[in-house]
Amino acid sequence: MRKLKRQNLAAARSFLERDGREVDRSLLAFELGEGPPSRVIAAVVGYQNADGGFGRALEPDIRTEASSVINTTVAFQLLSRVGAPPDHPSVRRGIQYLVDSFDAERALWPIVPPEVEDADHAPWWSYAGTEEAFGGFRLNPTAEVLRYLLEYPGEVPAGLARNVTEAVLARISAAPAEIEMHDLMCCIRLVECRALPEEARAVIRGRVEAAADHGVERDSRKWSGYGTRPLMLVDRPSSFLAPLLRDEIPLNLDHEIAQQGDDGAWAPAWAWEGDAWPQAEKDWKSHLTARMVATLRAFGRVEGR
Repeated sequence: MRKLKRQNLAAARSFLERDGREVDRSLLAFELGEGPPSRVIAAVVGYQNADGGFGRALEPDIRTEASSVINTTVAFQLLSRVGAPPDHPSVRRGIQYLVDSFDAERALWPIVPPEVEDADHAPWWSYAGTEEAFGGFRLNPTAEVLRYLLEYPGEVPAGLARNVTEAVLARISAAPAEIEMHDLMCCIRLVECRALPEEARAVIRGRVEAAADHGVERDSRKWSGYGTRPLMLVDRPSSFLAPLLRDEIPLNLDHEIAQQGDDGAWAPAWAWEGDAWPQAEKDWKSHLTARMVATLRAFGRVEGR
């Protein structure tokens, strides 16, 4: 069993201090028990706009400052992770942005606005064609947005979460055995929401477990590419999919430890053309490095911790 050695942890932290983002530095400090949740919340709030939504390249492949649902879900991943209080002004404003962005006729959330074209972005984030590319937004990002409406219900109109829950249940029940990776990750986040009604959780969890078993990449030779690696679905031992992937997780942890670069960072498995890519790549390295060290620590794979 490999562990991240002390000098490798130091290299990761040096990269974050030198080239990383405060939001990732603060998250890693929190995960290592060295920083308060308030520091993470303050860093996330730095990406919030006047309309309550989040933008400003929090998702590094979208460089526009304008708010988007995808950036807002990324913000709530962090806010939820550190236990941001429901009455925090930025939480309330963020939820109101999601409520305002809801497409009631189709019971879903468009993932990006037209303003995505205002700045450099990865080609898969071009506004034209996103609905087709992202499965009509039926699960991604809708299932994940539902989690945050349930978790932070203060600004949510009566009946909205119930109606979206019914829509998501119908969609996932009708989905094929193989659920697209990002759809699957959104559903995993929803299942892990404590406020999700148990009857709904049972249905969604069963479909998620079957889809994960069917779709996870078990061939370690393919883990360096872009695909559904075990640790993309399970980031801590308490994750509900951990028992399903108990044989693959140790091997994937060994693999990831070996992927640390000479600069101390973990790098994305993708790239795109554009003047903004060098900064986007640094931002992704920052995000991936903080998350990977946190995952390794959660599984007891950091030396001395």
